[in-house]
Amino acid sequence: VIGASDLRRDRTRLGLVHDRLAQFRRVAGDAEGALEARRRAVELVPTSPSPARAAVVAGLAQARMLDGTFSEAERLARDAIRIARLCDPPAVAWELHATTTLGVSLGWRSDPEAAITMLEGAREIADRLGDLDELFRVFANLTTVLDLAGRHGEAVDVAMEGIAVARSAGMEAVYGNFLRGNAADSLFLLGRWGEARAMSTTALEWLPAGVNFLNTLVALATVEIESDAGETAGRLLGSTMLELEAVRDAQQAVPLHLAAASFALWRGDVADAR
Repeated sequence: VIGASDLRRDRTRLGLVHDRLAQFRRVAGDAEGALEARRRAVELVPTSPSPARAAVVAGLAQARMLDGTFSEAERLARDAIRIARLCDPPAVAWELHATTTLGVSLGWRSDPEAAITMLEGAREIADRLGDLDELFRVFANLTTVLDLAGRHGEAVDVAMEGIAVARSAGMEAVYGNFLRGNAADSLFLLGRWGEARAMSTTALEWLPAGVNFLNTLVALATVEIESDAGETAGRLLGSTMLELEAVRDAQQAVPLHLAAASFALWRGDVADAR
């Protein structure tokens, strides 16, 4: 499609194709390729207010949020919200998308409590619009920000609510199991390691590969390492490291290396832990 498009006549269409390509690359674990495609989409779509412009700017904001560049993510998200509101009629769906990204960025940067309020409002709007993709995105990000605020029990409750909604919508294999990975993280922090292990194991029965698979694999590896740091934990850590090399997800790299350092300490290898 990209090769057959006329750059001079189809800039908006071509930009949206690049934006879609970025989504596929991200899910497949190609974070660098996804970011490149998001930037190209923003370059292509004209800057005048339009739903397409709001979409690609919101997409780039999300990409920067996912790689931890929160200051730029915040700037882009606010710009996407501004553009969406200038459209006639307003591009409500893209304002919602950018608001979710903004909430996460604020949660990591400065004010988790304000971010929680923002994301709870976004959840209500997504539910009202019937936008399931954005609704489950809000569920996932809200669990993360609740954890940042130390509200781990509430994070578990939100994840379980999201899993129930995914099940009723026939999307449990996709959204429900990603939320199981998030719930496992929160359960681990609460000291409910048996539940965290069960949640991760269930999710891994459904998730074959990619970013979502790695998210849950890291959660399970962490539980196994802190439980006994035995051979099972070692094998799981090794396979998770290999998966990270394939997926290259910055969000999962830090917790996985923390788990690896903990495993080395349990084994008495201080040099390797360092």
